[in-house]
Amino acid sequence: MTGTLADARERDRIRTDTAETLFVNAGAGSGKTAALIDRVTTLVLCDGVRLSRIAAVTFTEKAGAELRDRLREQFEAVWRADGPDKPTAEQALDDLDGAAIGTLHAFGQRLLTEHPIEAGLPPIIEVLDEVGSSVAFDERWSELQAELLDDDDIAAPLLLGMAMGMRLDHVRSLAVSLGKDWDLIEDRVLSVPPLPVEVPDVTDLLARARELVQSGVYCTVPDDRLLRRLAELADLVELIDTAPDAGTVLTNLERIAELKYRNTGQKGNWRVSAEQVRNVGLEIAADARDMVRPVLDRCLRQMTSWVGQRVLDAAETRRREGKLEFHDLLVLPRDLLRRDAGVRAAVHEDYQRLLLDEFQDTDPIQIELAARICGGAAADEPRWQAVDVPPGRLFVVGDSKQSIYRFRRADIATYLEAEREIGETASLTTNFRTVDPILQWVNAVFGR
Repeated sequence: MTGTLADARERDRIRTDTAETLFVNAGAGSGKTAALIDRVTTLVLCDGVRLSRIAAVTFTEKAGAELRDRLREQFEAVWRADGPDKPTAEQALDDLDGAAIGTLHAFGQRLLTEHPIEAGLPPIIEVLDEVGSSVAFDERWSELQAELLDDDDIAAPLLLGMAMGMRLDHVRSLAVSLGKDWDLIEDRVLSVPPLPVEVPDVTDLLARARELVQSGVYCTVPDDRLLRRLAELADLVELIDTAPDAGTVLTNLERIAELKYRNTGQKGNWRVSAEQVRNVGLEIAADARDMVRPVLDRCLRQMTSWVGQRVLDAAETRRREGKLEFHDLLVLPRDLLRRDAGVRAAVHEDYQRLLLDEFQDTDPIQIELAARICGGAAADEPRWQAVDVPPGRLFVVGDSKQSIYRFRRADIATYLEAEREIGETASLTTNFRTVDPILQWVNAVFGR
């Protein structure tokens, strides 16, 4: 059948060229699962690789179950045929239930349970599901909130930030976001200490604001909108003059920045240029905004650093207690493979072939795991791109067009970089899903 397809040569190459590392571009409906099964079958029946030494990583549990079922059908058919490959097929069927076929997170958990001591884990680990992780976070947040309100070192950034609109809900959201990417905190948050928060000198700004308020004497209509705006400005200047603390100064400085002057002031209501009065008001508002923004930025950076350190502490606590969340299942094995040559050598022997499906949808950690497992003990380079991946060890399938969905930190840049760095490329272009009647309808509708 494949001889009639436009991409028949590529499909044959995927099935038979197991000594080559391949990066396959395959769109939806192109039969990539069938191609992957064909390659696994060749590895087992022709190359003599035990199924227990093959890891096939899929995007969803459903896809993993489907792959396992179809491999079972394939090997059962060979076993029933009673040919020379029957013993090998029987061995594959025996290996199938324990084979590393499933999601990336399941594979990461497998690596950790195989090397718990090296990973610094207790012998038995518990993986919290989405509900369990949510409950655990709520407990951590209660403790974090109490610590936040009791820590003098963070009091000034917290109070000043709240004076400019920051709320505890924002800090909670920050903790959630950092928790999802806690492996990046050390390099991207804590590597550069945040600058101290400093309240700006508002003396010159207030002087200009008072001078602008005085120009209101030139307005001849008491209810002119621009005149009312100047009255608001006067009240805010007074509040800043009598402010008891820096937070009050910043709160009212932000209000000055938010004053709207456009479309205010009727030309005939003023004995001076209303436009010039408006422009000065706009300049003062812009300058006030420029004063507030750096302060808020420093407050947020201080808060991010403070929360980030505690998120890292929580991750370390989870590791010690063996109560892991989904992202831990990727970061901990990645870190283990980075630092332990003995573990790299062991998993290199345990998983002699890696097949990665739906590569565009998975966390960038996946490609580093794969590269270091394939590279073995020698794969100690700081960057995975520099790891030498032996030919035939790795097989990748993905579709760059689907990487726009950004599942699990998936990134088109990572996909394209892996395509450049790893092996030879191949493409599956035949579409078995979108048949002629559908194409005709789509072309007719969208053609108009």
